[in-house]
Amino acid sequence: MRQKIARLVNNRFVNPIVVFLGVEKVFMSLYNPYKNFKADASKKSLREIAGFSHNEHMDRILSALIAQLKGFIADNCKKGAKVMEIGCGPGNFVAEIMDEYQATGLDINESMVQIASERLPNARFLHGDFLSYKFDEKFDAIYCIGALQYFYPSQLDTFMNKIHSILNPGGIFFVNFPHALNLQDTKFPDLSYISYSPERIRNEGAKYFKVIHNKHTLDEKTVDLYDKQPYENPVNKGLRTYLNSYSIVFKKA
Repeated sequence: MRQKIARLVNNRFVNPIVVFLGVEKVFMSLYNPYKNFKADASKKSLREIAGFSHNEHMDRILSALIAQLKGFIADNCKKGAKVMEIGCGPGNFVAEIMDEYQATGLDINESMVQIASERLPNARFLHGDFLSYKFDEKFDAIYCIGALQYFYPSQLDTFMNKIHSILNPGGIFFVNFPHALNLQDTKFPDLSYISYSPERIRNEGAKYFKVIHNKHTLDEKTVDLYDKQPYENPVNKGLRTYLNSYSIVFKKA
């Protein structure tokens, strides 16, 4: 019943007030669809478990993402560097880098961490909430792909500050997220899956880092408040697509 009520009041009318007051975490404490999700690799592929469907369009975005991630890590880190993913899911992106770097994955969902640990024993996986997890080491690169939408606006400054605190000097933070596609998105119509304005994320990170990359994932356009020319979902026009995602890379001085 409490979850039903939370879903009912999670809307474009109530949420701007909740965000203004900075009480999103308390407001949504009864409803965290990702944290409580039970991943089952026997019923879905690892890609589907991570939230990415199987089609040529998703192949395109994932190829671009992996190329970007590997490129920025290679350009800024030595082989064997310590690299961590925030929101690693079943370890799909960790699998792409673990042969050349000391790879760590962190996820708030216990079933995801279990799947990742079993399939990738040569990488390290941690279970916990990034904002409250106590790290006893620093990293040369940190990345977060498709997980920023689960952090609330009132947490963004703490989020960036913590990344800064556990990055070595010269380290990078690569973040890719489903960005705002219209003005309504910037008013937080769904606090369980937030489509942030690239401008908001840029500005939050610029308090602590130098911005070294700021582009749409698939092309060279820069988006500020929201994307005025988003990609249409080629499979289902009524649904959003991760073709509309944005990459920002920050570097620690």
